[in-house]
Order: sequence, then C-alpha cells, then structure tokens
Amino acid sequence: MNSFIEFHFKRTLALFVILTAILPGMSCSRVKPGKLALINGKVYTVNPKMPWAEAVVVDSNTIVFTGSTADAKKYIGSETKVIDLNGRMVMPGFIDAHMHPALGSFVSSAVLLDYFGTTASWFDIIRKTIKENPDRKYYFFANFRSITFGPEGPLKADLDAIESSKPVIVFDNGFHSAWVNSKALEVAGIEKNTPDPVPGGHYYVRDKNGNPSGYCIEAQSFIPIILKLGVTPADIMKMEMATFPKLSAFGVTSVYDAGFVMEPEIFQAYLQLEKEGNLPMRVFASHWISNPKAVPTAIKDLQLLDKSYRSNLFRVNTMKIMLDGTSDALSSAMFDDYLPGGKGNGFVLLPQNELNDFVCKIDSAGFNIQIHSIGNRAISDALTAFENLKQKRGFTPTRKTVVHCQFFMPNTVERFKALRDVMANFTPSWMVSDPATLKIVGPEVYGRNMLFNSMDQAGVRICCGTDFPVGAGIEDVNPFKQIEIGHMRRNIGAADTDILPPASEKLSLETLIKGYTINGAYELGVENLIGSLEQGKRADIIVLEKNIFEQKSDDIHNNTVLLTVMDGKVVYDKMK
Repeated sequence: MNSFIEFHFKRTLALFVILTAILPGMSCSRVKPGKLALINGKVYTVNPKMPWAEAVVVDSNTIVFTGSTADAKKYIGSETKVIDLNGRMVMPGFIDAHMHPALGSFVSSAVLLDYFGTTASWFDIIRKTIKENPDRKYYFFANFRSITFGPEGPLKADLDAIESSKPVIVFDNGFHSAWVNSKALEVAGIEKNTPDPVPGGHYYVRDKNGNPSGYCIEAQSFIPIILKLGVTPADIMKMEMATFPKLSAFGVTSVYDAGFVMEPEIFQAYLQLEKEGNLPMRVFASHWISNPKAVPTAIKDLQLLDKSYRSNLFRVNTMKIMLDGTSDALSSAMFDDYLPGGKGNGFVLLPQNELNDFVCKIDSAGFNIQIHSIGNRAISDALTAFENLKQKRGFTPTRKTVVHCQFFMPNTVERFKALRDVMANFTPSWMVSDPATLKIVGPEVYGRNMLFNSMDQAGVRICCGTDFPVGAGIEDVNPFKQIEIGHMRRNIGAADTDILPPASEKLSLETLIKGYTINGAYELGVENLIGSLEQGKRADIIVLEKNIFEQKSDDIHNNTVLLTVMDGKVVYDKMK
C-alpha cells in the first residue's frame, strides 16, 4: 500500500470509529420534552403551509411542535401533561382586534335596554332598576336608540321624573351619545354657559333657551360626567377582574384596547393585574384622540405612555383617531344628509389637510394608526390620508387600519386594494338587517353596507373586533356569535328574508377565522409572535367543543371553548 492510499485509509478508518461511537447515542437521544401536549386532535393551524395537524406541543410559553400525533410523542416525557383531544378541534386563541375592555368593565353594571324597544318599555326598566337598587351612588343603563325619541332626541325631564337625587346615565347602543338626568349635568357643572367641547361634533343638544336638554352627543360631552362619579383605579381593576375571565371563557387570548379616558390609571391597572397573575390575555393599547386640542401633543403623549407602561403582556403602540361618530347618533360623517328631513351629515374631527399631516407624523414616529370611520365620508377621508402617506413615504412598517367601515362608496374597495398595506377592521355582528338604519341613511347608501366579502376577494386584509361594550354587552364578545352572523349576514335566529343585502357579501368561515387570528395579529404588528399555531410562536391555543367546519351555519353560536391556553398557561379549563 503506497503512502497516499495508506494515509486516506487510516483517516477513513478513524472517522468510521468516531461515527460508530457517536451515532448510536444520537439515534437514541430525544428532543427536550414539552410541558403540555395536545394530541389526537383536528388542529386548524391558520398556517397556509400546513393548515391542519393532529397535535401541538408547548414548552414554557412557546409552541415547540405542530404536526402528527406520532411525531409529537418524541416531545412527551414523564413530566409532560398530555391531553388526548379525541378528535376535538384546536385553533389559535381568538384576537379581538378592536374593543374597549376597560370601558366595558367600567360600565359592567349598566342595565341593557331592548334596542328595538319603546320609550315606555325603557322607562319601565329604568324605574324598576332604580327602585330595586336604592343604595347605588349612580345608575348606568345602555342600548337606547335616539331615533326612537324623534329628531330632538331624549330629554332629561323624563329621567328627572324617575330619579332626581342621583346621577342617571343612559348610553346609546354605540356609547357615542348619552341621555342623562339633571343631577348628572349638575355634578359635572354642565349648564347653559358651558361651551360645547367640540362644536358641531361633541356637543350638548339644547332647548330653545340654550339649556342642555339632557342629550349629550359624542364622548367629550359626557366624559366630564363620568370623571365626576369618583371612580378610582382600584375600582377599575376590581371591575376588570370580574370581566376578564369571561373573555378567557370565550377563547380570547389577545385584545386591542381602542381607548377611553383615564389612560394612565387604566394602563397601571393592567400592569398591576399582570403582576398579580390576574391578566389572562395580551393587551395592545392606544392613545385615544377625540378632541382636536389633543393633537399637538399627541405623539409626545403616546411616546411617554409607550415608555411608561410596557410589560410582557401589555404594550401601548397605537394612535386611535376618532374621526367621526355613529349613524345612531347621526354623527358619522356622510357625503349626503341623513334621512328623513336632511338632519345634517355628521362631522369629521379633523379637516383633511390636518388629518394628512397628523397621520404622516404618527407614522414617522413609528406608531400604528387606527382611524374610526363609520360614515362614507369619514372612510374616504381616512383613505385619502393613507394615500397621501403612501405617496410621501412609500410602504412603511407601521400598521394602518380603518375601523368599522360601515358605509362604502362605489370606489371604496378599489381604494383599499390600491393601498395594499391598509387594513379594514369590522364587527361581524353589525352585519344584520336594520330597517331603522335604512330609514336613516336611505336605500342607496344602505345597499353599500359593510362590503367585506368584496374586500376579501380583492385581497384586502380584514380583521374582526367586537367593539365591546357596544351592542349586547359581554355576550357580544362571543366569537362564535360574531362568526355566525358574519357568515350568514343575518342575526341569530333570523330568517333568510332578513339577510343584510347584498347577500353576496357573506363571508367564509376561513376568512372570518383569519380575521379573528392571524389578520388581527398583523393589525397589531405581532403576526410573527401570535395568530397561528406554528413552531416558535407563543402558545395561545384554544380547544373547541365542536368542529366549527362541521357545524350547520345557523348553529355556530352554540359552539363553546373547553380550554384556553394563553402564553403557555391554562387560563380557562372545562375539560376536566
């Protein structure tokens, strides 16, 4: 054997010896066991590369495996908690990408009126509630409809006749207007000479002598009353602790708090709840702009909030602009007057040039932008601001969302499509037939109501938010209820004749689930962290009682969550 061949023979032999020693150990080694394994299920991952799986394994707060049950067994050790799903459906935790959890907790004591009821039925409920609760310091009600009272709205005198010594506040369905008694106005010092907070937008309806009638339009008009009720951060935290477990029971693992007043107090309450182990969800919060006077310092204020209130589960990273109001309060911005009788066409908070400038500055500061826009003019103004931003700065990493998007113009879908990176957030439970809204806006506008299937087909990202406490209170947070309505485009229990036209705008289950998971994560800028069940993402997972894809369309609201895991921790468990 020559030296060259001998050299390579010895080197090969040495390598063989080394591999012989190592490989048996490698073949017998196991991956690190997870702490929780869900096996034998139907796992809807919302990952287009692998939509379905059988098992998910979690270690600490992270998903370490998604795939077959057979392969999942490699991750199961003596300390692993194993849950045999017996074929049950698993999916990512729901992301409610637009709600007001702190406000909802604050008004959790509100008694809900029948939205379609009569004034007489509302007076009966108010009278009965006050009589049965004589020890309360103030009384909250919600869900009245201003159009039921006629063009001038409700009057304080009717509430005074029931209760005159304690404040009574009755919020409308959307919490954009309030009907109050004289005592409520008195405690806040609101009288004839009190200026309207935002003339033409947030204001007090007045009688012929200029005195407030008891009907307060938009938040800045009734916020002074709320602030005078003596509610403390401790009160808010106590109310939140009563409300938040219900969100876990609905499978909600992340929320976007779209804002209200008392921001530092509310944000501190979130952090304290997390510190005590009582925050069962991720919270992405915002700085709420509902008064033009707040604009000059808004970015500095948001920067301070973002710096001061940040933790593992909480972040303040969005500017929320309340550009218009609601159709119920006749305050959403429309191109045409409301019907009947030309009762104005709503308002916009900021003129177009000021909105354009504000949006550019927010984007430059690196914050997400959400613009509340219900009326077709408000939606158009929001899109114009984002078109201006795109022209000046191109595509930027901040997340930009038009919220609610109720009344479309003929070119609205195409404008969204051209922008590409602007999302639309909507509330599926609003997609129901409503003769009163038809009367308010007229048949042409009503026929372009929430055209979200067209948006989806055009490739526009859409996501879901309940706007809690708007609607039926905490029960409206139920994602299964929202998904059924969005899928059927009619209210639960309604007949096919009650579909909100056009029927072609019904949404698929796949689209609605994306809207409640990965698209919601994208809106919040955390799609690499949550929103789908993939290796390396946070373990926000829910187990369903029924497979939503196997249910009848009108039975989806009867589904329930059996297990909710948030950040790797079980926060709700009905599988025992």
